[in-house]
Amino acid sequence: MSTHQPLRAVSTARHPSDSGPLVSLRLWLAGSPWRPSGGWLTLAGLLAAAGPQLDQRPWLAMALALALAEAFWGALWWQLVPAQDWPLHSAARRPALPYIQPSSPAGRLLGWQEPGAAAAITRAGAPLAGLALLLALAISPLAVVLTGAVILLALLGMAARQAGLTSLVGWLYALVFAALPMALGVAVGLAGQWPPAPQSGWLLALALGYTLLARALAPDAQPPSGRGLARLLMAAAGLGLVTVTLLGSGLLLAGGVVGLLAAAPLLILARADGPPPAAVQPWALAAILVSAAALGFGIG
Repeated sequence: MSTHQPLRAVSTARHPSDSGPLVSLRLWLAGSPWRPSGGWLTLAGLLAAAGPQLDQRPWLAMALALALAEAFWGALWWQLVPAQDWPLHSAARRPALPYIQPSSPAGRLLGWQEPGAAAAITRAGAPLAGLALLLALAISPLAVVLTGAVILLALLGMAARQAGLTSLVGWLYALVFAALPMALGVAVGLAGQWPPAPQSGWLLALALGYTLLARALAPDAQPPSGRGLARLLMAAAGLGLVTVTLLGSGLLLAGGVVGLLAAAPLLILARADGPPPAAVQPWALAAILVSAAALGFGIG
């Protein structure tokens, strides 16, 4: 499987005569666990916001937040956005429902004639979105709002992918896998209370830096001529903003460590011609976690 797709989900319809449930939802891991993903960015938000008070936060809420961002948000994106790999294309059977034929409007909507965008939404995305909203409801009202934003961004990403807007898909990817998970972690870590300045400014700066880095590492298709340089500059801007944030907050040692960690991924990206190499991911993740922990615990 691709190293860029951390968690995949498949929802398949089965004929009533088959054994087992009518609808099944399958989740599985793919790729290296040491890649920046929703779960890791949520953890970064928790570390940066709560710091030494992390053990005083509700463990159930933190565990649910990590599961929501990693499993459900990520699965929603990979279920809907990669149009060339919709799992519904392999669905060969349909339920025997009265008054609905494969060529009817309802049959086309459900994808029984030829699975497409509407089928991916109604038969694959909708059940997963419902489960994600139920899980978010157990965390906080803000988690529900953020989950709704992820659903809208996934639908927009699906439309952008169909329209060939690869750059827009990359930015939406960065929001789903970096900005919103970071916001979820900060919200849970602060127990709904927004921190005063200057901590709030440092948190926003870190979130922006992580988002730029995630955009640079978005699993785009083979980039056109000149795109490699743009990706390198985007990664340098993100890592540079993280480093400057630590230095500005007085964490000089942590800023130096993150600067050293940034050298490896930038060198790898500078030599890469195709999609972002998998070797970049552990270095980027290390820079994210070190910077978040340094800001939260005041180390450095």
